[in-house]
Amino acid sequence: MHLTEFKKILIIISTKSNNYKKIENKISKKFNDIFKNNINKRFEIILSKDKYSISNESKKFAENNNSEQSLLIIVGGDGSISEAVNQVYHTNINFSFLPNGTGNDFSKTVYGKLKFDEILDNIENIKIEKIDLLKINEKVSINVASFGYESIVLKKSLQIKENFPALGSLSFMLGVIFTLNKIQKYNFEYELIMDNGEIVQGEKEYMLTAICNGKYYGGGFNPAPYASITDGIADVNAVEYVSISKLLRVISLYKDHRHLSVKESRNYKVISGKYKRKDNSTFIGNIDGNIEEFKEVNFKILPEQLNLGIFKFK
Repeated sequence: MHLTEFKKILIIISTKSNNYKKIENKISKKFNDIFKNNINKRFEIILSKDKYSISNESKKFAENNNSEQSLLIIVGGDGSISEAVNQVYHTNINFSFLPNGTGNDFSKTVYGKLKFDEILDNIENIKIEKIDLLKINEKVSINVASFGYESIVLKKSLQIKENFPALGSLSFMLGVIFTLNKIQKYNFEYELIMDNGEIVQGEKEYMLTAICNGKYYGGGFNPAPYASITDGIADVNAVEYVSISKLLRVISLYKDHRHLSVKESRNYKVISGKYKRKDNSTFIGNIDGNIEEFKEVNFKILPEQLNLGIFKFK
């Protein structure tokens, strides 16, 4: 499908990135070239103004253009993509994105190692594919929801990135270093419904748990190398409590999915499940990189829930 076949296209550029003006110019030039022979300008480019802009503008666009002939494109990182998806996944519009965040982890699942410029160069043709989402309590996740030590690291890395934006994805590794003294046991009660219908229940001391639709999180860490966004299954990776030295080894193995062979790493193919602390206390987690505080995590896979536009390469 060619972009000119859509009746309405809205492009929202997140201004969280320092290069958003440069990105806006590149996108504007590309779209003006694509639509130069069209009498009616069918696209609009807007910049986010505050932390609510992406959610609000996405919701408004979906309400006013609730049609399969409409396309919303988010330009930003996983958090921005997730904010928009939560507003439009239950509508008829098509959704797409251009990666321009720090980690761009969901993009790695869809486009592999391709970067912003390479994708933009091939943006004219698009294939619409129905993909799964994760329902996490009252929100949805397009990529990964996680909780435990990893989210403590993420929270710290976001603080580092805010003060030193040039560090980029290195902020996550610094987050690991600065939070080693905050490692603790998380005693969870859990119930998982597997893809074969089996129910697995138990209680375990976990350090980190990732519920995955996509394959990557944390700037390239790979908790679910065999995950698929179209299989109707969630991949769950949970790491039991280990010593600091072993934890550092496990984290290093996450980069190339060798953590699957570590005995403390538990991996499940599930349809739904729930986790809560045995003492009923709250715990820090995140949904697609957006920090949350949970009392309990109830999740399920939502098959074929979003019309995702994937740009086709020549």
